[in-house]
Amino acid sequence: PQCESEKEFHDDMKRFKYIKRLLRKYDETGELKERLILNHITVIYNVFGADAGSTLLLFKIEKEFWGVLKTFMKFLNMISDHELKEVEEGEKKEALKKALTRKGLTAEDKVISYILNHTSRGLSDLLQLISDLDNFSLEKKRKITIPLIKEMISFNNAI
Repeated sequence: PQCESEKEFHDDMKRFKYIKRLLRKYDETGELKERLILNHITVIYNVFGADAGSTLLLFKIEKEFWGVLKTFMKFLNMISDHELKEVEEGEKKEALKKALTRKGLTAEDKVISYILNHTSRGLSDLLQLISDLDNFSLEKKRKITIPLIKEMISFNNAI
């Protein structure tokens, strides 16, 4: 580590706790503070280096948050595609269901499969899609279905 003092080292180690806290808050409330997380991860990489920083992040952060964490690591080009373990389809569906539930929405499994197969799978894109679907379904006064998603996509493409 590139620290001037022991106190500075301990301050940098606290960044792992802050990241955990932010990821837990995202899991519980759906509020994702991307810039704050990116800042903490960037400092960790600057202090420990890319390889050690990645290893420490994956060691110190619970496995349940790895999907979100790896998205940030990939964004910062600190982890390559071949290093990303593919998340199973069931886990992606569960994460999407959880995000929908936080918004008070529900969708059938076939609708969730359609979303995963026909839209971007990036975390920020999926979160934006859920927010857009929420607004669009309220505006149309319809539940979330495949035809509603197709309508919303064609509507957005027309704009």
